[in-house]
Amino acid sequence: MDEVSKALPDLVWLEKLDYRGNSISIDGKAFNPPAVANFLENLKRVPAFPGAEGGVCGMRRRGRRQLYCFKLSFIFSTLDRRRPKRRRPRRRRRPRRRRRLQGAPAAGAGM
Repeated sequence: MDEVSKALPDLVWLEKLDYRGNSISIDGKAFNPPAVANFLENLKRVPAFPGAEGGVCGMRRRGRRQLYCFKLSFIFSTLDRRRPKRRRPRRRRRPRRRRRLQGAPAAGAGM
């Protein structure tokens, strides 16, 4: 979903993102139709979203501004639902102690 947010231009925001299996649909609003077209083109450039399609579905006035509603849908081609492998924390190695051989004098003893 990081790729969707990277493709999102100014003047466009998302209201609903729904995915089922590898099918994704997006509902949103924009201040102008070219912003929606720009978002759609940005999505088409992402290799994981090869078939992005949709368009403006209507216009509403909010105060003095016009808002354009849009719906997009596409297939997420590289959807991997497997859980990531958990990495085991590395165990800290203890420094090895030197073993004295039986009957051998301790280091530095007797000199």
